[in-house]
Parts: sequence; structure tokens; C-alpha cells
Amino acid sequence: MAQVGIRDVAEALGLSISTVSRAMSGHPEASPQTVARVREAASRLGYRPNQAGRALRRGSTGSVALFVPVDTARTSLGETFYFSLVGGLQDILNDSGLDVVMVPTRSGGDGLRQVRGMVERSIADAYVLTNTSWIDARVDYLQNAAVPFVTLGRTERRDHPAIDLDFAGVARQAVERLAGEGRRHLALASDDRDITGTNIFIEAWHDAVRAAGLAESTVIRVRDSAAGGNELASRLLAGQGERPDGLMLLQETLALGLYPELERARVTIGSELAVIGFRDNPVCSMLQPHLSTFHLDLHALGTRLGQLVIEAASGAPASPAEEVWPLTFAEEPAGATSSTTSRATS
Repeated sequence: MAQVGIRDVAEALGLSISTVSRAMSGHPEASPQTVARVREAASRLGYRPNQAGRALRRGSTGSVALFVPVDTARTSLGETFYFSLVGGLQDILNDSGLDVVMVPTRSGGDGLRQVRGMVERSIADAYVLTNTSWIDARVDYLQNAAVPFVTLGRTERRDHPAIDLDFAGVARQAVERLAGEGRRHLALASDDRDITGTNIFIEAWHDAVRAAGLAESTVIRVRDSAAGGNELASRLLAGQGERPDGLMLLQETLALGLYPELERARVTIGSELAVIGFRDNPVCSMLQPHLSTFHLDLHALGTRLGQLVIEAASGAPASPAEEVWPLTFAEEPAGATSSTTSRATS
């Protein structure tokens, strides 16, 4: 039987989640009648409040801050990563009466200054850092300040909870798939930011190319934007020597600028150049031919982040300091029907 959550109690009584949360915690704004009604229903339904989350909620704000980059193609073309992620994060925090606060951030900004300012003003009780660098001053600051936090991305430190995507695993799978389809000259396209995940991917990509016995792979770094995809096409077409016949896009939205330029140059995507994108992003679902990608369960990832936040903030037994989240090759692109699905080489 599925565990009963605060949402179930709220729906059974026709009340909001925040009202049920206040009643369960004995908040002064909750009337004695509402408290009695909610606690009776909780007992009848078998709801048990998350004690770790309740300890976190007693911090000061009842909020968890999630940093959201706003200067990437993913956000400028329609956010499909963090909004899905935050759905899972909020679901797990709901049972503890906590809310997610989404904080805009820019890759070229002073991340440490932003985090320090938020901590000094007590904006949130815990933090989820994103787009981490290997040496990340934000992590050092929060650790030294004893402020609860989790990172979505790895750093050089192993003394804080972190969860990251399996960049190395995707790199290996992409090379194996392209090589298995007879592609001999591979290229990798990535954005130009210094992010740990990108660096891990590039290193694993080179290792996989060598393991497959292929020629040294070209790596092209461009801006994470549709215009970056235009630049990528120009550099692919202008390159000296053998033109790549297989391409991996670490930022799948680069395809939005790449595809039109290749079409204008009369390069056939598939037969001449097989293309694989990192994630099954709905923004890319209308591309023809369809972009082959890897599937990422963002809601489940957000749920796990929420569990780690509560553990980190409550003194509960710690999970492993670093978790790697798997991705699987999506046989059917996001938004595609079975009749329109194509392989990387079709």
C-alpha cells in the first residue's frame, strides 16, 4: 500500500496542504476545531508527519532555495528542466509543510556573493546549488557556515550531499551507439561554461572514442543558445580534413540552430551526419528528422533531491555523499509517435 501523504489528508478534508500542515504542527493560526478535525483524519488515514522535515521547518522560513540558471537556451526557449524538477522536489517537501523558492542566477554572475547574501538575510532554511564547478566557492561557504545544502552536480569535496547526472555513462553509450552504426569520425558539441558535468562528459567521451578504436574526436565549444547551434554548423562545415559523420550534442537545444544550417548546406542529417542529443527535451520534439536522445526522469530526480535536503537539514543518517543518476537511451523521442521515431542514423 502506498504511504499516505499530507496531500491525501488535504484532499480527504477539502482543505489546502498549508492548512493541514499548520494544523498538524499546532500553528497558532489554526483553530482548535481545524486541528482536531485534521488530526482525526490523519489518524484514520494512517498519515505520519515527516519528523525530519518538521525539524527543518522549525528553522525560520519554511523554504528551500533552488538556484535556476536563466541565461541558457533551455530557459530562453521555454524552461523544461527545472520546472519538471521542482515538481518532484515540491511533492516531497509538501509532506513537511515546506516550499521551494526558485532563485534566478546567471553563469557569469558572482554566485558566492548571491548565496552569501541570501544566507545573511535568512531567505531560506536550506539550499540546492546547481551548475557546480569542481572548485566551488559556494560549497565551501555553506559548509563552513554550517548551512544545510545539497548540490545538483559534483565538486572536488566529498563531505556534502550531491547528486549528479551520469554524464560519463551517456558519453560511453553515445560513442558505442554511433560506432556500432559504422560512424568512424565523431564530434562532440558542448557549451563553453566551466561546469563539472561538462568536463566529466568530455573526458569520458575521449576515453570512449579511444576504447572504440576511432580517430581522435573533435570537441567544439559554443554558446548554449540557438545561435550557438548556427556557429556549430559553420565550424563543422569549415573544418579541415575528414568531416564528422557522427555528432553528440551535450546541449540538445543546439540542434535548433544546427538543423536549419545543415539543411541549407545540403547536408543530410542521418545518412551523412548522425546526431544524438543529451536529453529528451520537448523543445526539440518537432525537429525533422527526430533527434535521438537519452531519457531523464526529472520528477523522480526532484523527489530524490528533496529527500537529500531533508536529511541534510535534520541530522538524519546521511545518504552516500555522492549519487549518480542514470539516463537511458530513448527509443522514442519526446513528443514523437511510434510512426515517426527514427534512429540516430535514419
